[in-house]
Amino acid sequence: MLLELHERAAAGDVSALRKLVRRGKDVNLADEDGATPLHVAAGMGFLEATRALVELGANIEARNHEGATSLHATAQVGHLQITRALVELGARLEAKDTALTQRTALHIGAQYGHAGVTRVLVELGANTEAKAIGELTALHLAASRGHVGATRALVELGADTEAKEGRAGLTPLHQAAQYGYVDVIKALVAGGANKMAKAVDGCTPLHLAAGFGRVESVEALAELGVDLDAKDASGQTALDVTVLAGHPQVARLLRKLQSADSQAKACAACGSSSGSSGGALKQCSRCKEVKYCSALCQKTHWRQHKAYCKAAAAALAEEEEQERKLAERRREVEQAVAEAQRKMQLQLKDLPPNPTSGTPMEQQQQRKERQRARRVNDALLQMASE
Repeated sequence: MLLELHERAAAGDVSALRKLVRRGKDVNLADEDGATPLHVAAGMGFLEATRALVELGANIEARNHEGATSLHATAQVGHLQITRALVELGARLEAKDTALTQRTALHIGAQYGHAGVTRVLVELGANTEAKAIGELTALHLAASRGHVGATRALVELGADTEAKEGRAGLTPLHQAAQYGYVDVIKALVAGGANKMAKAVDGCTPLHLAAGFGRVESVEALAELGVDLDAKDASGQTALDVTVLAGHPQVARLLRKLQSADSQAKACAACGSSSGSSGGALKQCSRCKEVKYCSALCQKTHWRQHKAYCKAAAAALAEEEEQERKLAERRREVEQAVAEAQRKMQLQLKDLPPNPTSGTPMEQQQQRKERQRARRVNDALLQMASE
């Protein structure tokens, strides 16, 4: 059943809202989702209707079935003016939504990447260190979803870059590295984040990037000067982790970076930094990891190098085969995602971006359907980029 106050709130019709309340309509009546007219007006972006409903007695802390207040609702969609207005009208900044997530409006604004809303909430007094379920701060949520604008805003406003979530002790930088968000990595480090922060198991951001096969993250962290040989609590380096996880491209990159720091600087046999005739050192053609100044040095060193060379060459061949299989599988996944995207695009074409037919409530439902379809499409785009 369509609720009359909700229809008028969805249309931003202030005059009709006032008339209906004067006639005895319950300003706090909830719809099937638990949303009050205030939730609807705030979520749809109608500033005057939002103010009028509060003036008419709407409960500013009323919660829908997901535990969200009107402030949560407007923070999620990024309505800057309404966010400010609700706080000025008395909305509690530290109110948390459902027990399953326990997010404040700041958590939600950061999670959805609304840098302006994030900044306004902090300037109005929101606690940047408030913890959602799992001890997650707003900075964790912004960083783990790749929202560089919200990340920068929080860092500039004093958010703790070393805050650790409760399960594994990950910092926001760990999470940005894990998910491959290079711009967020750079923003966090520029804001003072510890490049070598350690989680509960002793892993650094580089370990996580390597373990999840994030080539771009590994490259960015290396450029930022992290210790490539750092070990976690079990004594494993990032290279050890990525080899065990089966990411040959990252393994090759780490070996190349380590080689540039050590073995590539000198002949493995005599320690010379240049070839016998003054030229560049020559690379072992089998393992491609050590270098020599001359054929004589390579021959002299062969007995010592033989076992390692054979193992490294075998590992390299295995990595190349794994990479070939992964590339083949990636192509299959990309084709499946592309087909799903094509179908979703057809569905989006059937949903008008700005519905004009039907009642305001029906128009709101059409907008919701389009938002859901767009979220699915965005998820597919994210899958395609990974």
